[in-house]
Amino acid sequence: MSERVLLPLVLAAALWGARPTPLRAQVIIEREAWPPAAREYVGANYRLHVIERGPNRVTCEVVVWPDVASSAPYPVSPVYAEHLGSDEVIQADHPLIVAQAADLVEGATTQAEVVERVVAFVREHVAYTPVAARDAVSVLETGEGDCVGYANLSLALLRAAGIPARRVLGVLVRQGSWENHCWVDVHHGDVGWISVDPQMTVSPRHVRGGLAGDSVVTWLGSQ
Repeated sequence: MSERVLLPLVLAAALWGARPTPLRAQVIIEREAWPPAAREYVGANYRLHVIERGPNRVTCEVVVWPDVASSAPYPVSPVYAEHLGSDEVIQADHPLIVAQAADLVEGATTQAEVVERVVAFVREHVAYTPVAARDAVSVLETGEGDCVGYANLSLALLRAAGIPARRVLGVLVRQGSWENHCWVDVHHGDVGWISVDPQMTVSPRHVRGGLAGDSVVTWLGSQ
């Protein structure tokens, strides 16, 4: 494991002992066709721990610290270049995205300020529409998108602002049901990767790596 990958894990682990009681829950994911994709993950405010894994079943504990805060300054030093680029759906270099990002970061002195402004903008600007186009420019222009559209626009704006961000795929567990969901991780220089959902607050109901469809997700409840 490279030092670049190891350092955020060390920073995140060092913070755990000083935190208030986190939010915890256990979830079972079952899939008939192939093993569930859920795997161990450690971030600054989110951890997924695999308690037990079988051929087609995995039991996970999801832990979320809602109080994690970053004081990293803005602008940031270039890191994680692979999470700053553009593609066909995250058009961070598109003139409309660049202009909107410039408006949002004006006067910001910390990364947290920029992230808060981007998330607030996306939540206010976008109306949830399950059949809308998903690329960032379309979501910005129409003000419509599903969870992937919310994530793509957030990713494009953050990357245009020079802040590394990546997409997260998983499931959102609700009362008696679950659905595919998409959110983002944002890298902060002082604490590492913080999970952020542009639609709602991240909670233990966000299960990384779970997939709906032929999966069976069993909510074992909060602890």
